[in-house]
Amino acid sequence: MLNYIAGTRGVSISLFVLAAFLLLPGLISGGSAAAQSGLNRSKAPQTQPTPAATDTNKNGVMKLSSTVVNIAAVVTDHDGHYVPKLTKDDFELFEDGKAQQVAFFGNEEVPLNVALMIDVSQSVSNSLKDIKKAAIAFVHQLRPADKVMVIAFDQQVLYLTDFTNDSKRLESAINGCQTGRGTSVYEAVYDTVTQRFRGVEGRKVIMLLSDGEDTTSRTVGYDQTVERVAQSDVLVYGLRYPDTGFSHGHWGHGGGFPGSRWPLMSEGGQWGQHRGGGYGHHRRDNRDFMKDVTEAGGGPVYDAKTTGDLAKRAPEIADELRHVYTLGYYPTKPLSDGGYRTVDVKIKGRGDVSVRHRQGYDPRQTAPQPTN
Repeated sequence: MLNYIAGTRGVSISLFVLAAFLLLPGLISGGSAAAQSGLNRSKAPQTQPTPAATDTNKNGVMKLSSTVVNIAAVVTDHDGHYVPKLTKDDFELFEDGKAQQVAFFGNEEVPLNVALMIDVSQSVSNSLKDIKKAAIAFVHQLRPADKVMVIAFDQQVLYLTDFTNDSKRLESAINGCQTGRGTSVYEAVYDTVTQRFRGVEGRKVIMLLSDGEDTTSRTVGYDQTVERVAQSDVLVYGLRYPDTGFSHGHWGHGGGFPGSRWPLMSEGGQWGQHRGGGYGHHRRDNRDFMKDVTEAGGGPVYDAKTTGDLAKRAPEIADELRHVYTLGYYPTKPLSDGGYRTVDVKIKGRGDVSVRHRQGYDPRQTAPQPTN
């Protein structure tokens, strides 16, 4: 009996030893893994916060943080040709007359988001074929990544497409335009800047084909529209129809009247004092909306001698839009201080070139944007 118990105990001990032997590597391995895991946790690299101002989105477009302001600038020579190959060190930037440090600089060809706005008022009925031809020529010069929204306006404002790069759809929309009565160019521009570009990333452009003569806008006026453009980051180019009373008989670059400054203010420096005037046909002054709205948007207006010139100039504008410099800076005066800020951009030591850009901005419109 004792021998049996002893034999049984020996077998049990042997089995225990064998089990321990088999489990030992796993225990050692598990302990090592746990130790290693703990080691990794204790020495995991800490993610360093990246300043929001240095972030770019997938299209290579610098995004604004709450304290960074972007200015798009087009540099041309006396003949109107863009000046390439400039660097950050070539630029000087001023806000309210005070020099600012250019923190970020870009001259890459980034995708465009273009609102192609076509005036189809009754006065252009005999020229509509050439106007459509010019609009289609502009679309054909854009690249696959660029997107266009087609907008036609007479008394009403018709949004014929969303932003798309479908060239067939764009051509169909353009060819389908028909003339109507009245011209609501103020309402068309104001609504496009305020509503249609909302949430759109990348370079935002209005290509305005019109004579600039408004007759039927009721909800917004001349000054309010120009102010809204000045406060936005939308680049505005104009291609003026010929024989409108403002055509100068040559290709010209836009610019406001001497001493003009947007947005308009009253003598007391209060906002909105001019907004009650300039609605549709009630405007009795001799101002030039096409020049003023493009100046506010940092672009030029080109005047056509004939309707045939429209199709010639439109592709050249599309090419110029690909050569826009972007300057980003931290204002020395905090945005929280408010107040409209004037902006001036110059090229060092180059009196033979001109720089077109928006003339200023309203900090209230420079909302913080999350980075991706």
